Amino acid sequence: MKRLLVMLALAATAARADFHPRAINVFLSSGKSAETLHGSATVHSIHFELAGRADWMKLHDTDVGVALTYSEVRQPQLLFPPEGGGAKDDVRAESAYFFGRKRWTRWSSVEPYVDVGSGPMWSNRRIPAATSRVNFQSQITGGAIWLQRSRFPLFTSYRFSHISNGGFAPRNPGINVYSVIVGTRVRLFH
Repeated sequence: MKRLLVMLALAATAARADFHPRAINVFLSSGKSAETLHGSATVHSIHFELAGRADWMKLHDTDVGVALTYSEVRQPQLLFPPEGGGAKDDVRAESAYFFGRKRWTRWSSVEPYVDVGSGPMWSNRRIPAATSRVNFQSQITGGAIWLQRSRFPLFTSYRFSHISNGGFAPRNPGINVYSVIVGTRVRLFH
């Protein structure tokens, strides 16, 4: 719970006065890392996102925002055994990231988008094993919003994420995760 409060405090501190919330979105994702000599990791997450427009950007059909994510990671530990042993290492992680999202609004029933984001990630065990509990997660997402004018539009997307400690630990192999995401808007601000 302390981590979540710290992430919320960071998000509030980073927000500018000219940020205008548009929506709160919730997403579920499931992903897998690229296969390596050690195997691959699976990542299942729930994302809570506050998206809106920022007057300082002056870009049409572009949102910015902050997202808080809780993830369950199952990673191989063959070469770098975690504390406690076992063939797979189960890890819980929380992350906060800031993002920018470009939407194309010319179509009536579907709205394609691309977003990029990055932010810190904390975990109860090291990701990848024998590296660091503090990492950074950077990502690029391509997707579509279906029936965007409805009360609960459907978001579908594909995301590439890179998780690494940025060289703050002696080892920094990082992992690349490819995820499928679905979600909806749960609140629209006027």
